[in-house]
Amino acid sequence: LAYEQALILQPALPEGMLARGVLHYYLRDFEAAEPDLTTSVSLLPNNSQAYLWLGSMRRRQGRWQEAAALLERAASIEPDSTDYLWSLCQTYNALRNREAQERAIRRARAANPDDMASAMWQAWLPMQYDGDLEGLVLTLEQLRARISVDRIGQQPIDISVLSNLAWAYHSQGRFQEAAAVLESIPVAFFEPGNREADIGWAYRDAGDLQAAREWFESALMKLEGVDADRFSIDSVTRMVLIRAFALAGLGHSDEAVKLAREAHMQIPRSKDEIAWWINSMMTASFLAQIGDNEGAIKLIG
Repeated sequence: LAYEQALILQPALPEGMLARGVLHYYLRDFEAAEPDLTTSVSLLPNNSQAYLWLGSMRRRQGRWQEAAALLERAASIEPDSTDYLWSLCQTYNALRNREAQERAIRRARAANPDDMASAMWQAWLPMQYDGDLEGLVLTLEQLRARISVDRIGQQPIDISVLSNLAWAYHSQGRFQEAAAVLESIPVAFFEPGNREADIGWAYRDAGDLQAAREWFESALMKLEGVDADRFSIDSVTRMVLIRAFALAGLGHSDEAVKLAREAHMQIPRSKDEIAWWINSMMTASFLAQIGDNEGAIKLIG
């Protein structure tokens, strides 16, 4: 690797340390990443990437206040970077700091008024704190109109907009519309079985049980033979939950619940806070979907 060659020639090269720290971060080896990322921040005080990566690791370690301070520093170095402000907004979301979230969004909108991610987040806040689902749907529909039908996914935000719109339609009881939006998203942007299971539940809630069964069976087929070694533990765990969703949709609730609870135990909070939280939310969503609202609430408390 290039960073290894650089460090052999110049052992104290901070850029090499940063690259090595980022690699360990991606491997979720935070103990190994710690010295490189902390040293990079010290030696590269004006490098926004150094602050970004250390802040990102602090989030996964559950050290949210430290993460916010580091990401604020990154955003101050590159004030026009909506990516940094987007990460900052997500961090303040975990801290349930609405005022700071709104401040980050305003900065992002000022830096790039056409940025779709910050527009979506701006609509999400009233939904999250005030229950304004209609306002969220209106904004997502406006953003969808900006996505070229024959080029969906050219920008990563396209998939977020459409996935969130499908969720919002489903929440409004507009199940057929939710299914149509999900079907418009190329399958390549989903983990195996995810798209099919979500579409199955939309049809199931719409009362079209035959279509639902076909989609649930398709989800299970997509999951058959998946080489788990090609995916991260996060993805593998989500695929177990996707299988649980599909099995529950086909009426195998007991087996599905067992799978879901086993999957939830795969990522301890102490290992990766963000992965644990995503896993918990997905498991809670599954429990709510099968009618175990008490279990869902208990899980995310």
